[in-house]
Amino acid sequence: MRQIKQRKGFALILVLALIPLIGMASLVLNANSRILLTQSRRLALKTHAQMACESGIAWIENQNKQTLTNSSPFVLQIDHKDKTITCNIEMISQTDKQSVFNITGCAKDKRFSNEYHYKHISKY
Repeated sequence: MRQIKQRKGFALILVLALIPLIGMASLVLNANSRILLTQSRRLALKTHAQMACESGIAWIENQNKQTLTNSSPFVLQIDHKDKTITCNIEMISQTDKQSVFNITGCAKDKRFSNEYHYKHISKY
């Protein structure tokens, strides 16, 4: 007579061996996705800070010479749902032909912040 081999134990051992492997793979994927999320948030803040500087340049170009004075720095607040975005405009020097501005764009969220500095020369 032939003996019939039972294979039920083999499938059970295979499944039990795969469970830790799947757990390790999910831990690695979770760590990598967290790193990518952090990098994308920081890049977004850097871009927002640069765009705040661009907004400051556009604001300077739309103002006339009489409204731009050395009195005090001007702060532009940009509305955003989750982030605080500001642009600080400070006049460094002014002559009859040109004005030099120091523009600082700042973007912050709950965990990260980024600043971008730009020097702009406005000619009349």
